[in-house]
Amino acid sequence: MKKIYSILSVISLFLLTNISNAQTSIYWDRSIGGSNNDLAYEMLPTPDGNYLLVGITDSDDDDISVTNGQQDIWVVKLSADSTILWEKTYGGTVNDYSKAMIAADDGGYVIAGSTNSNDGDVSGNNGGRDAWVIKIDADGNLLWQNAMGGDADEILNGIIRTSDGGYLCIGNALSSNDDITGNHGVNDMWVIKLDAFGEIEWQKNYGGTAGDFGFDIMEVADGYVGVGYTYSNNVDVSGHHSDSTTADYWVLKIDFDGDILWQKSLGGDATDFATQIIESTAGNYLIGGNAFSDNGDVSGHYGATTETDIWLVELDADGNIVNDKNFGGTYSDEVYDIKIDLDGGYILAGNSESDDLDVNDHHGSTSSPDVYILKITDSYDFVWSRSYGGINDDLSRSIYPYGENYYIVAAYTKSISGDISYHHGTGPNYDFWILNLTPCLPSIFSDPEDISACEGESILLVADGDVGTYTYDWHFEDTVITTITQELIIDPVFSFYAGEYYIVINGECGSDTSAIAILTVDESVSADISPEGPVDLCAEGSVDLITSLTGAEYTYQWYKDGVVITGAISDFYTVSDAGEYYVVVTLIGSCSNASPTVEVIESITASITIIGSTNICGTGAVDLSATTGAGYNYQWYRDGSEITGATSSIYTATEAGTYSVIISTAFCSVSSADIVIIDEDPVAAITAGGNLDICETGSVALNNTSAGSGYAFQWLFNGTEIPEATGTSLIATDTGYYALEISTVSACIDTSESLHVISSCDAIENINASNNIDIYPNPGNGIFTISINNYDTQETLSMYIMNNAGEIVFEEKNISINTSHKKDIDLEFLPAGIYTIKLENDIITATEKLIIIHK
Repeated sequence: MKKIYSILSVISLFLLTNISNAQTSIYWDRSIGGSNNDLAYEMLPTPDGNYLLVGITDSDDDDISVTNGQQDIWVVKLSADSTILWEKTYGGTVNDYSKAMIAADDGGYVIAGSTNSNDGDVSGNNGGRDAWVIKIDADGNLLWQNAMGGDADEILNGIIRTSDGGYLCIGNALSSNDDITGNHGVNDMWVIKLDAFGEIEWQKNYGGTAGDFGFDIMEVADGYVGVGYTYSNNVDVSGHHSDSTTADYWVLKIDFDGDILWQKSLGGDATDFATQIIESTAGNYLIGGNAFSDNGDVSGHYGATTETDIWLVELDADGNIVNDKNFGGTYSDEVYDIKIDLDGGYILAGNSESDDLDVNDHHGSTSSPDVYILKITDSYDFVWSRSYGGINDDLSRSIYPYGENYYIVAAYTKSISGDISYHHGTGPNYDFWILNLTPCLPSIFSDPEDISACEGESILLVADGDVGTYTYDWHFEDTVITTITQELIIDPVFSFYAGEYYIVINGECGSDTSAIAILTVDESVSADISPEGPVDLCAEGSVDLITSLTGAEYTYQWYKDGVVITGAISDFYTVSDAGEYYVVVTLIGSCSNASPTVEVIESITASITIIGSTNICGTGAVDLSATTGAGYNYQWYRDGSEITGATSSIYTATEAGTYSVIISTAFCSVSSADIVIIDEDPVAAITAGGNLDICETGSVALNNTSAGSGYAFQWLFNGTEIPEATGTSLIATDTGYYALEISTVSACIDTSESLHVISSCDAIENINASNNIDIYPNPGNGIFTISINNYDTQETLSMYIMNNAGEIVFEEKNISINTSHKKDIDLEFLPAGIYTIKLENDIITATEKLIIIHK
């Protein structure tokens, strides 16, 4: 019997005192792409537990199955364990880009970017590089697209879903025609409001006479707040900190119609550019970006102002600075995604060239950035950071927390060393690079408990600590076992495992050791069963089963066919029913064990052989023969009642019913399975698969509709058997009467009603073959005129109308014929068909065919 012991039960999901300063390590990583550049920019979790990536690709090999031309937008559906589920490219024959994607309400996705194409998936390009928005369904099928802009260059860097069901895009525009109005100089920040189908509701330019760029936007209670950077200090921009050669963060708040509510230019006298905005945990606006400055609004810059720091600024609803903080090292450090973490702090993703201060573990030179993951509190205190990559460039653009200190990161890399397990291509090209990060320093959630096991059993020990790329050392008295999973199966367990035990979980950043517990291994119990006498109940009627372990120190429980026998708790059991028996013996206060199984049988069997057919409709009887054997006694039953005097091995059944037999000996008896005897005549019936008038078709299919099985079939034509026509269907090609005879093996026979196959073509040819009667119109709809030829007497006539079966369906007597020897008759009440008209008296008898057709 297997026992499962959870030696580290979970007290809480994480011990905050250990995890709050935990770094992360790579659980798995995946490089995706081809031999040219492939850059991942955005990642979203999907409702089915997987991930959707968007970026750009120049490749046409390896993971990329189809390309449209030069650079394409590339979307990849990735499973939770990094398997590519599907991938698709979008664009035309020139360059197409995307850096932003959101989930739509209907399960699809909307992607924002730009395009130089005007073919393939792209239509409506206005010239140059247009902003391009596409919508795909959950399987990547393109639903709609919209190219927007003017004759110069437009780029979209961000998109959100708005509360009215539409979309809001942000980027920058150089044009001043077509979809764009009001350009202020060179590049303007450009915001476009789209409806749910991608059509423009409104668009507006913002900025001054120098360059102004938009990167990210979010919806707030009274409008939208967009961020980017500006070189201007006029028109819509004020408060710029230097001249037009340097940029400031630019924060712009607009209402739902796009009108400016307020704007803020933030930074110092060097270039500072904002890339992200989210709602802070305090309900304010948290803006992230990269700053060269060390004055103005920026303080605490690390290193020279020729290198960037990550700069976070929190603004209230009126644009006032609430808090700000720099992060990084002495070289350039950048942020491109900020998420609120599951513990209420923030997790940031970007890239770093530093290896000091807030940054460690850099992999290459200071000119080659690493993926940089930064963990801070909601008050912007540093918690931990980690760099990932190789000796070449590695840059992250998106991060998603899926558990506390568990993250999925979308990045792109040129490296083929360090943390990168695989790279596509041979040159310094970029791959999509996806990282699954788990806590670096493992934690034991609670200490193990004392447990007991029985020697020889299989036990499963489960350590409920952190899951990741860890090893688990299981320390027993004289043995250490190492596993790479949280489970250890000891099969069998022996006494040398007994004593103190504990667990050490080892990770990349260190280990955690549990407290000591006690494993007790008790002496095993070995039970057996001895039958006292034959195990065939037909020999003596019963048999005693006795266990090999007896004594007051044991308890017993007997089982039959795996089910507890109530009250069977002694060291022996008397068996009087066939089955499989065993006993579980327990050493009081210690181990228990089940004995091997003993099968007790009844050697006689009861079966019935049917000599003949189970349907006695033709024979009136059938013999039923039971199993024979020396000393066997028989009793036959019909419908559950004993048949008086039916005590031999053969019984002749003369009535329908359910029959069985009980065969018995001196000590046992057994009942047979039921045999059902019936006394039922077959009921023959046929139907036509088409019109019985084969004038135009030449044939009609006739089919058996009788229910039942085991029948033989014979088709009849005009009462005579048709040779070899013994199937369940027949094709009738001649006119006449068809029937089907059904019989059983016991000679029960029934013949169906006949179906009359006719041909109106033949009838029409025979009309007026007699010179005595003319009928017109014939065929007709039921109103006919009858003309009698060569009839000079004034005596009355009798008229009879007969169907094809010869039955009279209409008659009229004592008819007086007028002087023109004509008679009008109305037969509209008769169904369509071929009929015979007969006129007679003592002088004349005449017949003719008549056809009624209802239109």
